[in-house]
Amino acid sequence: MAYEKKVYGRSYPHLYNVTMTVGSRKSAEQRQERELVQQATPIGNVPISIKSKTTTVYKSFYEPNRRDDVMLVQYLLKRVYQKGYNAQPPLSQSTGAAQLKIDGLYGPQTARAIEQFQLEMRRNGRNIATDGCVDPELGDSTTSSISKTGYTISWLNKYFWILYPYLAPDIRVDLECPPELKHAVGNGGF
Repeated sequence: MAYEKKVYGRSYPHLYNVTMTVGSRKSAEQRQERELVQQATPIGNVPISIKSKTTTVYKSFYEPNRRDDVMLVQYLLKRVYQKGYNAQPPLSQSTGAAQLKIDGLYGPQTARAIEQFQLEMRRNGRNIATDGCVDPELGDSTTSSISKTGYTISWLNKYFWILYPYLAPDIRVDLECPPELKHAVGNGGF
C-alpha cells in the first residue's frame, strides 16, 4: 500500500512511496526458430534442409499493480504537471498529464505520463531511468543501487514539495486526493 516514510538530509521531511513497481517492464527474449527450406536441384530432386535462426522478441512482463500505488503515482504526476510551468526548468503542459484521471488503473495515459516525466527529467540533466516504471524507493538513498539512477518516485516527491508546500506535508487535506489514497497513506504512515 502507498505510504509515507521519514527521510533525512533532504529538502522534505517525508516521502510518499509505493510498495511495488508501478508499470510493466519490457524484456528481451531470444528464440530459436527453425525454417524448412526446399532447394531444387537440376535433376529434379528436392532435398529439404533445415535452417535455424535466432530472433529477438520484446515482450512486456506483467506484474500486477497495486491500485493505491498507481493512485499515488497518478496523483503526484497530475499535481506536478498542473503547476509544472512554475518548475525550473518548466514541465511541458502539452502532455495531458495535468488532466490525468486518478483511478488506480495503470493504462496507456498513465504509462505515457510516467514516460514523459522521466524523459523530461533526463533531458534536463537529471540522472533518472527512462523505463516507464516507478519503483519504490528502497533504503535511505534516492539512487537505485542497481541502475545508479534516481528513483522516479523521489523526483516526483521533490517536485511536489516544491510546487505544493502547503499540501505536501499531508496530501489527505487535498480535495483532489481520492478517499482510497487518503486512507492508504493515512494507514501506512511513519
